[in-house]
Amino acid sequence: MKHTLTLVRKANDDDAIFRFNNVDAGKVSLEKISWFMPHVLPADAEKLSLYKSIEAKVYLPVGYRSRQCDTITVPQATTFSWRIGVKNAPEKPRWVIIGFQTEKSGDQIKNPAIFNHVNVKICM
Repeated sequence: MKHTLTLVRKANDDDAIFRFNNVDAGKVSLEKISWFMPHVLPADAEKLSLYKSIEAKVYLPVGYRSRQCDTITVPQATTFSWRIGVKNAPEKPRWVIIGFQTEKSGDQIKNPAIFNHVNVKICM
């Protein structure tokens, strides 16, 4: 089965680093990436059943979990509509987690792990 790992690089490292005021700007450098892929070994009885299915070229659906992170800049307005979409995947999304930050993008001195309360009201 085909497996894909996609890493998307931003133009700068400012959103990935939190540093103290008197320290020089940091830089992220990836030199080696390891991807652990678990191997499942079926019991002998199941092995025979799987071999028969493979020989018969039976379609075996296999679902994997998918994670997605979208970032957008929200215009300063009193109302804003945003359609949340998910990529096509074998399974439906289990959670949708939304966080808001103000004035923390592109600044290594402000901590991007702390989210802001922006008094949002959800209208449906």
